[in-house]
Amino acid sequence: MTCHLPARDQLLQLSQSSFLYSQRSIQRVLLTTLTTLTTLVAAALLSACGGGGGTAAAAPADVIRTLGCAPNQSVALASGGRLVNNTWNVAAVGNFAWSQCLLEKRSGSDVQYGWNWRWPDNGNQVYAYPEINIGAKPWESGPGNDARFPRSLASTPRLLLDFDVDSSGTGSRNLAASFWFIRTPTVASPPVESDIVAELMVWADYTPDMVSNDGPATLRGEVTVDGRAWMVYAAEDWGAGAVTTQRWRFIVYLAKERTQKLSFDARKLMADAVARGLLPGDAFIANVELGNELVSGSGTTFVRSFTVTTP
Repeated sequence: MTCHLPARDQLLQLSQSSFLYSQRSIQRVLLTTLTTLTTLVAAALLSACGGGGGTAAAAPADVIRTLGCAPNQSVALASGGRLVNNTWNVAAVGNFAWSQCLLEKRSGSDVQYGWNWRWPDNGNQVYAYPEINIGAKPWESGPGNDARFPRSLASTPRLLLDFDVDSSGTGSRNLAASFWFIRTPTVASPPVESDIVAELMVWADYTPDMVSNDGPATLRGEVTVDGRAWMVYAAEDWGAGAVTTQRWRFIVYLAKERTQKLSFDARKLMADAVARGLLPGDAFIANVELGNELVSGSGTTFVRSFTVTTP
């Protein structure tokens, strides 16, 4: 709101011209009255503009608390899904005193969840993927935390993701959504790792040093979907190592224009992967994840919003 206050002298001049020909005694009385009214009107206008020495209500201060720092600890979210302190490759860090914690931030009625981390400054592999997980992660016992997953890829015409994230820090990392694909319509309990057929990741943001064509995932081309350009990387034989003996197909859609706020139809990227022969069309989508793959350095992430919409 913009307020324009007439100068007090202007009001007085108007009052004087109006009563120039009045009797002097009456003029003095009226001028006194108008002066008083001018003061009251000015005070009222200043009050309406937020002036007059008043103090605007202060915005509520952020209150941040730690929900836990234990490896792979998880917290159920009222909005759906679980907040997971995923430290899947922590054994590779050796004796380094790492830390990674789940966080909650409250500002008035607004609640956001996230995580902070500290990994070696000279790290050279992914140590962790703190995340929000929706569905049935195939590395864990089913049935999962969302009845919509697993779901058939073939019978899913749309899979809409919308997220807004505030992530900052040092070192190497990305901000990525991830989808695991399995051969069966359910995740067993205990899980059967051989059911895993592929992982498709969508890198929305990343440090440039995370991108390489040296393998094992190599550049397979580019595609533009709904006006956004993506580079496509893939490896047909991915996995194994200290964590698992299982191997699967690994597919990455990397945004050419980096962003931490994205709304897209993941099903269209999956269709492109099927067309390229990278993803089997008869697979089941086990879950949807959003998190940071962390290689080095320290930082903090808060997820302002994250929604997954299915038909």
